[in-house]
Amino acid sequence: MASEPLAGTGLEILRGGADDIFAPPGAVRCCAFGRKIDDETADIVAYTVKAEIGDVEKFYGDRLAQAGYKLMQRKPALRPGGVSLVFLRDLQRYCVTLRYADKEKKMVKIVLVVAKNDQ
Repeated sequence: MASEPLAGTGLEILRGGADDIFAPPGAVRCCAFGRKIDDETADIVAYTVKAEIGDVEKFYGDRLAQAGYKLMQRKPALRPGGVSLVFLRDLQRYCVTLRYADKEKKMVKIVLVVAKNDQ
């Protein structure tokens, strides 16, 4: 268990960057996992970046629109002051959750879940 803590969970550590994972300039990757369940795969990646949530939201809105995604949903995140965004392109869903990682509201935590139907 200690040598393979993810064994049996359906998760694996992502070592490299996927082509469809975007992060704003200056972002630092905290963790990255891949998951496969039935015909769907998902990459789950977390970053932190020194920024305002509004600026990070604009980054994702612009960058994903350029990549052919359409914003389907924007709603408050579970934590007050955060935001959750869902973008779609073909059989791919790109979920972005943003929240402040510190009391001073100078550091944003970004959690991305990029899910693809493999059919």
